[in-house]
Amino acid sequence: MPKISVAGMRNLAYFNHERRDLLALIPPDVKTILEVGCGAGGTAVGLRERGVRQLVGIEINELAATQARTRFDRVIVGDVEEVTASLPDTDFDLIVYGDVLEHLVDPWEALTACRRLLKPHGHILLSVPNVRHWRLLYDLAIRGRWTYQDEGGTLDRRHLRFFTRDDLVTMVIGAGYQPVNEGHNEFGAFVTWIDRLSCGTLRGFLVWQYYLLARIQPRSERQDNNKNSLPRNLVS
Repeated sequence: MPKISVAGMRNLAYFNHERRDLLALIPPDVKTILEVGCGAGGTAVGLRERGVRQLVGIEINELAATQARTRFDRVIVGDVEEVTASLPDTDFDLIVYGDVLEHLVDPWEALTACRRLLKPHGHILLSVPNVRHWRLLYDLAIRGRWTYQDEGGTLDRRHLRFFTRDDLVTMVIGAGYQPVNEGHNEFGAFVTWIDRLSCGTLRGFLVWQYYLLARIQPRSERQDNNKNSLPRNLVS
């Protein structure tokens, strides 16, 4: 059963982060959104500015959910699987999982199960930290450290799953979606310069976070879930 791992109360500011990076990938015709792990609703203002008419959130932290209710049409407190089981079929244009999948016991099943909550041409929008980032590999290979943190970062002690870019794409395709757009975050101008100088060949080590937009894929179009079928360079 997919459950978000949250131990105790956390700083409310952690739940109030606005995800402008994700907003840029949302298709222009989206009007109804389910945000899984909506936190305190920090992204709601940007979504409303894009013309979204209905915002529904799922949040396991009750304090954050209380604040989110001032920005969303509806916020449900609880576990992802239990809450989504009570929602009607074919209701949303888009489901957002912003830095949520790494907290789930079974994110593969969670993405598969949420297909029924989308309209026939609906999308999912995901973001995950990149476990292949050079700093993590340096700490592990050279310093012999894999040190978890109390809050935030790839090694947040509440993270249960870890992904590379290819892992994310494989999971999405296996759950019945087709990736259509993607993005990433890097640290600073120098890292961006290295990325460009290497023509993207080192990007898997430089990116600290990936985000991916995918649409529901009809069964007749689904690809085999293997590395050779992974779409490359959705964006440069």
